[in-house]
Amino acid sequence: MSTIVNIWEKLTAADILIDQTRCAKVRNRHSSCTRCAEACTTGCISYFDNELIIEPEKCIGCATCSTACPTDALLPKSLPDVELHRRCIAAGQANDGRITVACQRIAHDADGLFDPAKVVVVPCLGRVDETLAVH
Repeated sequence: MSTIVNIWEKLTAADILIDQTRCAKVRNRHSSCTRCAEACTTGCISYFDNELIIEPEKCIGCATCSTACPTDALLPKSLPDVELHRRCIAAGQANDGRITVACQRIAHDADGLFDPAKVVVVPCLGRVDETLAVH
């Protein structure tokens, strides 16, 4: 039973969903792709025995790994792409077409100094990629 729990914990990081079937390195052991692990700011991502593993106790939920992953094998739970895009559109509409994105820490420190309707708050600016510029 403990083995099942350990496997489940590896597949369900607190803030990231893992789709092993989409991971290039899992699908092809000869692949050199480790973009998610390289982008991870806490070092919680690794590969072991042909499996992508996230250590939930180390994951801070910044979702930078999901932005770096070219196959969408990692998906953020707290701020999926669809929701991030929706928030950016709403912020742009509230701010004459300009979109301001702020990391959670800065937004917390500046609480009350900006209009929340005009700023998109993300866990980490590493979560933002070029797809936001084309929507």
